[in-house]
Amino acid sequence: MGAHGGAFQGSNFAHINLPEGLEVIEGSTFESCNLQDTITIPSTVVQIQERAFAWCTKLGAVVLPEHLEEIKANAFENCRSLYYVRCLNPEPPVLSPWAFNGVEKNECALVVPEGSVDAYRKASGWREFKRISTYQNFVCRPIHAKLLNKAGTRTVVLNADGLWKVTYCPDWLHPSKKSGFKKTEFTVTIDALPHGSADRRDSIVFTLTGKTDEQGNPITCYYSVEQFDYEYDEDTQMTLQQATKGTAGGINIVFLGDGYDAEDIAKGNFLLDMREGMEYFFAIEPYKTYREYFNVYADIAMSYESGVCSNVNIWRQTKFNTIYGAGAGGRLEVHPDDVMNYVLNEVSGTAITSANVNRSLVICVPNDDAYEGIAVLYGSGAAVAFAPHSRYGYPNDYRGIIQHEAGGHGFGKLGDEYIYHRDNIYTCICTCCSHASHVAEARQLGWYPNLSLQGKYGGSEWSHLIFDPRYSDIVDIYEGGHMHARGIYRSEVNSCMNNNVPYYSTISRQAIVERIMQYSGETFDYETFVSKDSRQMGEKFLTRSGTPVGEAGALPPSPPLIIKGSPLDYISKKGGKR
Repeated sequence: MGAHGGAFQGSNFAHINLPEGLEVIEGSTFESCNLQDTITIPSTVVQIQERAFAWCTKLGAVVLPEHLEEIKANAFENCRSLYYVRCLNPEPPVLSPWAFNGVEKNECALVVPEGSVDAYRKASGWREFKRISTYQNFVCRPIHAKLLNKAGTRTVVLNADGLWKVTYCPDWLHPSKKSGFKKTEFTVTIDALPHGSADRRDSIVFTLTGKTDEQGNPITCYYSVEQFDYEYDEDTQMTLQQATKGTAGGINIVFLGDGYDAEDIAKGNFLLDMREGMEYFFAIEPYKTYREYFNVYADIAMSYESGVCSNVNIWRQTKFNTIYGAGAGGRLEVHPDDVMNYVLNEVSGTAITSANVNRSLVICVPNDDAYEGIAVLYGSGAAVAFAPHSRYGYPNDYRGIIQHEAGGHGFGKLGDEYIYHRDNIYTCICTCCSHASHVAEARQLGWYPNLSLQGKYGGSEWSHLIFDPRYSDIVDIYEGGHMHARGIYRSEVNSCMNNNVPYYSTISRQAIVERIMQYSGETFDYETFVSKDSRQMGEKFLTRSGTPVGEAGALPPSPPLIIKGSPLDYISKKGGKR
């Protein structure tokens, strides 16, 4: 038995009593109704379907039954007044990530049965609510913390509707306040965990004074802390590879992540992702041949929460505040200056300094499976490539993003070759892409050797390759690149800078080797380059993520962002050291 889909859609009634015996609330049944105050879902309901209560903008509270099994996508979308959700099921129902799209989950209280807070805090979808407790007006925000061995301090806000006190606290946790009245902000200091110790987890328990629940039990909430033993402390650097060639000590590449919490790091997920990215970087020519010229490091940048902000429903407190969907067209919003400041000034034993930052590459891996990416190129030569751990299928996998953003843009200073619309680059007026001026700016810096604004054999960077019999079969003048179909030219039909295939064009390989020689203190020789050059396409392997995700609807990565000057200019304004 179910409430029929769309039956009351747009109705003006403010209150409704749903009958017992109802099992399914079908899609759009109460969409855009004038429902107010509290809706209690009957105990017999097992499923709430798509958009069932969407756009009930005056709905203040909802009580979900004990046997509810599933809430589907957009069921409570844009219920903007919703401040209280009570779920009577001790086991979190299956919840679509979009079920409460548009609801302010930082403020909406989620009240669950005694003993179920942890289960809801870890459950997909439910974990986005930041006020999970067994009593509406008594909850910590945040309700947990994760750390590595290093001591730390966290700020906590305790929401209460009366007097409260600490009734249990382990000896390695130290709240700055042991009692208070109503909403109180305080700090919790966590002792260092000696290396070689077992992981530990415990909670500070808070109790409301003079109040009990419906069964007469004390009303409590808690702040839990997990501390993980790991070989390296946060804000330190581990070496993944040492250079064995070059006279300048090797070219530095630093991997780090955003949205990797202490558990991600301690359990090995972080290092596995960084090593995987390193192997992808060197799985394509010419990096495969010239790998020995590079030092590779991983910086332990620890975030408070796992994952990054990937849509309006998912908010994460991360090290570098990476956000999806914040910019035009829902693209990636990144903070390269903060990343560079961290790498230069906050990492103990860092290999990147002011003396070599302009010859180094930083690769930041947001802990998310989205297909996106952007490289930020400083005019001084420094670069940060943002390459999410994409789980899209070939060629838009993590490998493709690493090779395109980090190897192509970040180190190689190559331009995009993909064609996104049919406009001429000189006359295009759309706002979705940069135009001829962007390419001209890059060419003035000596970058984008794989693109030309002239369609003449003698006017391109690769003129010498067109008639070299060793390359003339594949190198020529092809119109289209940098998102435009007209007015700009590339040297080969396809490459990694077009659609992420594991192959750089010949002029791109040459430019990369020239840069490797320059940074390594050696001299580039064209014939030596040719003797070592390989046209071999890199392996078309997929990432270790399992079943590939289709590319339907995926936009091409954003063009590189070029910033004048050096990251040191930003750091000097912030009072940095190096």
